[in-house]
Amino acid sequence: MLAVIFSLIGFILILSSFLVWKKRMYFLIAGYSEGNVMNKEKFGRVNGIFLSLFGLITIGYGFVAHIIHIGIYIVCMLGAVMAQIILSYRVDKS
Repeated sequence: MLAVIFSLIGFILILSSFLVWKKRMYFLIAGYSEGNVMNKEKFGRVNGIFLSLFGLITIGYGFVAHIIHIGIYIVCMLGAVMAQIILSYRVDKS
């Protein structure tokens, strides 16, 4: 049952990544405002890739949740979030 729940959440994240990256629905990203981003293509690509990564990590954890402690999942997600913040900030300023 846990795998189903995590898989649904992961697929929602992957769908969101498609909408941000390919369909350019940047309003789905928290904190996005129209005039602040210099390169919208790069900004959308970086955030779309990270949303896909979050979705894949979530789906993967759902299948190994009975083996791996939730702390490992949390550390992986926090590391990915920090990387996304740093790269989004760099893309935003370039």
